Amino acid sequence: MSMTKFLFVPILLASIALVGCDKAELEATKQQLQTVSLERDNLKQQLDASKQQTAALTLQVSNLQTKLVAAAAALAAPDRAEKADKKGGAGGKTGSAKSSEPAKAPAP
Repeated sequence: MSMTKFLFVPILLASIALVGCDKAELEATKQQLQTVSLERDNLKQQLDASKQQTAALTLQVSNLQTKLVAAAAALAAPDRAEKADKKGGAGGKTGSAKSSEPAKAPAP
């Protein structure tokens, strides 16, 4: 019986040491998990902000393209009118006197 008690103490101490190592490893793993989770959350926030910025810039590009098409159409309209006048044989330029005069600045 004394031999069993004698072996029991070292086995108990060895098992406590092993459990202690496992707890330290567990704590280190928990800390690493928290760090990685925090990093993941920060990356998700950055991704969401980037998506919002991309959406805003896409909208801005779309608006600018619409304005560009409208401006191109406005520039093309007088050219078409002049071609129609030349083909129609009106003999003169209609409305060209107003377009050649510089625009007056509005009064402050």
